[in-house]
Amino acid sequence: MIGRRLAARVVALIFTALALPVLGQGRALQHDPFVRPAVGLVPGNASSVAQPARVKAAPEGKPRLNLQAVLVAGPQSIANVDGVMLRVGESIDGYRLLEVQHRSAVFEKNGAKFTLGIGGTK
Repeated sequence: MIGRRLAARVVALIFTALALPVLGQGRALQHDPFVRPAVGLVPGNASSVAQPARVKAAPEGKPRLNLQAVLVAGPQSIANVDGVMLRVGESIDGYRLLEVQHRSAVFEKNGAKFTLGIGGTK
């Protein structure tokens, strides 16, 4: 019984040793997956200073924003709107992010408040 276990472990170790060089031949890692995203930067813009993203104004009425994700973390909460990471107080399309809630975010424009749920207006 112990001999079979030992043999199985040796075979697994040999396969692992043979597979390691093959696994390392892929493409180099394009980014560090553990780095926090640049908040407030437009994707593709490599600016080192995080500035709130500003886009041309949308027509009045319901916001034409797509809330894709939220991270509720108190004063450090973040909302992903149309691929742009926003902190509370930052703006996109003239809408200022007031609050991040579970599966929604509250925006304000011209004194009117809107609650935007993930996937559309609430």
